[in-house]
Amino acid sequence: MSENAKSFCFYIPIMAIVWPWFFQKEQLGIFNMDGKHHPFLTLFIAVLGTSAEMERKNIKYRLNSGKEKYIAEGGKVGRKKGYTKSDEKLQEEYAGVIKQLRKGYPTRMIA
Repeated sequence: MSENAKSFCFYIPIMAIVWPWFFQKEQLGIFNMDGKHHPFLTLFIAVLGTSAEMERKNIKYRLNSGKEKYIAEGGKVGRKKGYTKSDEKLQEEYAGVIKQLRKGYPTRMIA
């Protein structure tokens, strides 16, 4: 491997772990001896991407099935009644903000 390829070792954060793309023990990196991309990299990233996609689908399935079971057993999903304010109460509470918005002040300036 050329000196440039050896010194060029970048890091990609994967789930809070910094993982170098050069493994010294196995002499495996993203570059071949001539400095071109190693064909294993494409395969490696494809496998990681596919396994991540499968894991996301599995998590989504488990969450949805748990939610469906909870609802089937009589559980209620959503905000409880009485936790929202009426329009009149909101207008009373934020009267100053509403005045400034009507005068045409930018939202960033009001916030």
